[in-house]
Parts: sequence; structure tokens; C-alpha cells
Amino acid sequence: MISDEGIYNISYLVFYFGVGANSSKVVIDLIGKEHLVFFREVEEFVKLNKEQWKEKRVAGHTISANFGDSPYELDINYMPCNGHMSILSHYMRNLYHTVKYIDEQDEDLIPYEQKLQYASTLRSQLSIHEQLLVYYNAISVLGKTWIDDGLLAKYCIIKNLPIPLADFYRSPLALFPEKNSFDKTMFEWTELHTRVELLH
Repeated sequence: MISDEGIYNISYLVFYFGVGANSSKVVIDLIGKEHLVFFREVEEFVKLNKEQWKEKRVAGHTISANFGDSPYELDINYMPCNGHMSILSHYMRNLYHTVKYIDEQDEDLIPYEQKLQYASTLRSQLSIHEQLLVYYNAISVLGKTWIDDGLLAKYCIIKNLPIPLADFYRSPLALFPEKNSFDKTMFEWTELHTRVELLH
């Protein structure tokens, strides 16, 4: 049986690389034989539905699909499952290496508080949806170094993420404490809850 983590990672790889003649080869190479049967089922589902998606898109309709016991309505303005590697690979790599560069600077020259300010300035350039993409990338096999190197938490890179938007797979609150090891608030969302409670 495939674990939730396995399902998530295959889902993210399909989102990132897509499904198709070349894309599927890349995903299969990464997941190995252990999850091949599951991936082939996903691939078959996508192939069977691409024509339906294409027809509905041309007609301007939304697409409904059942995954397990849950129905989903998708509003798709593009052909799904073609991947986003051409945009995301460059974007994620640049973002990660910029934060890593900040982190690697000598503490005697640039103390943590100043590094945090630099990272905060970088984070301010990210929309909420971009922070959500960073989160989903970081919890996948592709972006695992964000968490392994501790950069996501140390510099609160996804601080402005509205927690209810991260509703696929694992909540950020299940992975990160309210405050990082430098006693900095990880998520503005928890502070917002406190402010709202004070209004009552």
C-alpha cells in the first residue's frame, strides 16, 4: 500500500513535471518501481480525461472529477498535467540559493537579525500563493533541502501563508512550531487569530 507521503510526492511530481511521453519518464525515474503501479493509474486517469478536459475548456465549462470519495470541481483555463517545470525550477532554485547565500554569510559581519531582515525583504516580494508554492515544494522530495537545511523555519519564509490555504496533504502547523529556534513567529496567521480573539 502506498503511504500518504508517497501519494503526495507523486502528486507534486505530476504537478511539477507533468504527464506525457517525456514527463512521465522523469517521474517514473524518480519514484522507482515501488510506486509504478500507482503512477500508471494516475497517468491513465489523466490520459482518459484530457480529451474531456479539452472539450469542456473549449466550451467554457468547469470540470468535475472524483478522487477517492471526494468530488472536486476544477476551473481550468489550460491543459492540465502538462507540468510547470520550465517556470518553477528556475524560480525555486533562485529563491532557495538566495536564502542560502544570506544564511552562509559570516555571523560576525552580518548577525542573524540582519539576515532575517534580508530574508524578510525577499519574502515581501512573494505573494501568498507563491509562499504556498514554496511550502508545497519544500515538503516534496524536490524541495526537501528547504527543511533539511532549516532555512524555511530559520528565516520564516512562509510567514504570511494563510494556514487554511495549505489544505493539501499536511498543514504547516503540523510540521513547524509556532516559533522558530530564534523565538521568531513562524506564521502570521497564528498572530492574526490572537488579534481577532482580543476583539471579542
